[in-house]
Amino acid sequence: FIAQCRQALTQIEQAEIQLQDTQAGLRGIIRITSVGGIFGERYVAPAIISFMAKHPDVHITLDFSSKHHNLIQENYDMAIRMGPLEDSSLVARQLCRYRPTLVASPCYLKRYGEPDSPEALASHRLIAGSLNIWHFKQEKQAVEVPVHSQLHCANGHIMLAACEAGQGIARLPSQYVDKAIAQGRLCALLKPWHQEYSPCHIVFPPGRFRSQRVKALVEALEAHFKGV
Repeated sequence: FIAQCRQALTQIEQAEIQLQDTQAGLRGIIRITSVGGIFGERYVAPAIISFMAKHPDVHITLDFSSKHHNLIQENYDMAIRMGPLEDSSLVARQLCRYRPTLVASPCYLKRYGEPDSPEALASHRLIAGSLNIWHFKQEKQAVEVPVHSQLHCANGHIMLAACEAGQGIARLPSQYVDKAIAQGRLCALLKPWHQEYSPCHIVFPPGRFRSQRVKALVEALEAHFKGV
């Protein structure tokens, strides 16, 4: 009986959502939780602002805390997440892929030397985000490095600033560090070792995609990220 009540409430909610979207164009609230920092500010925010300009009756609630919220229990319409996804009942759409790059500043390398293998990272100061293990590949050889970080912070701005200040070796998406490498502020490390591309996804509860405003935002984000 409880399951039937829940199903009925869900159907009522979906009917209300569809009614909102079909009356005078897209309208209503979209609640989003997203990875923040450099990625959120540089790539996610401009896409959402552009979408709002086209659909002025849609209201956005945007959480850049990078926390993995329970979308159903906390009533979020969608999440934007970096890295491999856990198995779940959520629907996922891949937005883009990014290549992790291992970097350090010239002043750090002058003081501590440059690691010549993934295993050598164990004796270095590391700056880490959400991952506790870094994966490296070279031809058929694969190495997993447990990360014992000097600085642990799931914020790309802070990780990048600490790395440029010589506080350690960081593993960051290439989009974050390419400019600093080109300008000589950072050096790429362990180049012979391949680091696999990681995905970035939009995820949402299955029923939420029936909302025309959510569907329209997903399509706008996919179009925006084609060039990323």
